[in-house]
Amino acid sequence: MITGSRYADTATLTTTEIARRIRADLKTAQTDGTLDATLKFSVKTEYFAGGSAVNATIKGYTGTLLGPDQHGRERWTPQARELAGTVRKIVDAYNYDGSDTRADYSNKRFHSHVEYAQLPGTTVA
Repeated sequence: MITGSRYADTATLTTTEIARRIRADLKTAQTDGTLDATLKFSVKTEYFAGGSAVNATIKGYTGTLLGPDQHGRERWTPQARELAGTVRKIVDAYNYDGSDTRADYSNKRFHSHVEYAQLPGTTVA
């Protein structure tokens, strides 16, 4: 089982309250220089039968987002992966995962996803 560092302190909070704390942590990370202060973030919750989700979107990234991998397929660049990984660590600090994929058993506090708001060559409506 994987348990985030902030899980125990927030075990009784709703997913919406956790999203609020994640937003505050992202702002703190920008203030202390861990994340670029010019970036914007959207942290939204979703509730569905059997669970909930926290979806974090990175907005305003001006670096190169996609590049070819060793097989010529378009993938996130190392810099884009690193930024998304930093955001993922902040989100995961509030989660636990006791899932067992071998038994097709999912046991998470919430599902989560980190993405970029806009891919090159696309527009955001």
